[in-house]
Amino acid sequence: MNLRAKTGMVWGAALLAAACGGGTTPVQPIVPTATATPIPETAPPLIVASPTPAPSPSTQPTPAPCTEGLCEAPVTSTTPPTRLTVRLFTVENGTGIFIANPDPGEPIPVSYLARVDVTAKDEHGYETNGSTEPEWHFSDESAIKVTGNHTHQRRLKVTDEGTVDVWVTQEGVTSNVLTLRLGR
Repeated sequence: MNLRAKTGMVWGAALLAAACGGGTTPVQPIVPTATATPIPETAPPLIVASPTPAPSPSTQPTPAPCTEGLCEAPVTSTTPPTRLTVRLFTVENGTGIFIANPDPGEPIPVSYLARVDVTAKDEHGYETNGSTEPEWHFSDESAIKVTGNHTHQRRLKVTDEGTVDVWVTQEGVTSNVLTLRLGR
């Protein structure tokens, strides 16, 4: 038998004896010990990367989008009006498609909705609601259906061809006359 085989047998017998509780002194495992190596004073400083903080969500509220040109500040003044202006505000095709600032000289097709509004100004040129509600007037309602629950706006559903004049009175003041062409 060679030397390596004999050495292995001796160690195997010693381990077997130790495991069975018999034999001589138990074999102690060899555990390496760590020794600290001092950092020299000339060594560059250690750079420790700090974690990048996750971005926090914005605390600013997102403003509602301006749709159909309705982003005007509400009028709160109740001074008496000295001037009233009626205009064609929007035209809608009935399926939610709006035409903002449409040309009032162009005809509004049958089944479309026209939104007209009135703006009141006081003696200093500031917008006002006045102290009473404006009164709406239509020259011929046979080709339109008038709806709307806002004091300063009306919705006109075009039901037939023709023309209609629209004007408003409020507190003794009369607006301009807006003539709308209806149909084709």
